[in-house]
Amino acid sequence: MMGYKINNINKIFLLTIITFIFSCTNTLKENLVEFIENNCNFENNVGCELDLNKFVKEKFNRIYIFGETTTNEEISKIIGVKYRGKYISDSKYRIVFLMNHRIVFEEDFEEDFFEFERSDKKIYHGLVYRFYNTSKFVIVKVGNNKNKLFYKLKPIIR
Repeated sequence: MMGYKINNINKIFLLTIITFIFSCTNTLKENLVEFIENNCNFENNVGCELDLNKFVKEKFNRIYIFGETTTNEEISKIIGVKYRGKYISDSKYRIVFLMNHRIVFEEDFEEDFFEFERSDKKIYHGLVYRFYNTSKFVIVKVGNNKNKLFYKLKPIIR
């Protein structure tokens, strides 16, 4: 009888730990919106300057954003590093941060609460992607999307 109670306690403890771990893993979208909201004061509708190196745990010097039809081979050729990632889902983008030809962060996201400015589009053999060689962006509050604020990130080139 005593072994039964211990097993149930262990199961409950394990389930609590697993639930805690999965509830703490926010997505890039959630984390970036929270970072913007915690670090920007949009008084008088003026943009806010942020360094995304303070957002990503490892330093980076290049950002690439690819669309849903981009293959691993195309990403490899564009970033100059062998790339092995999963398929990019419909309506998603993949953001890849590099530091000295080493991938330091990547994640898929939707642009429903923020958007990286599209004026930095590049074309490689007909494939459109975005490239930024800066970590500094001006964040502009554009308006609402589904009762949430929407932000546009514009690179600061100096």
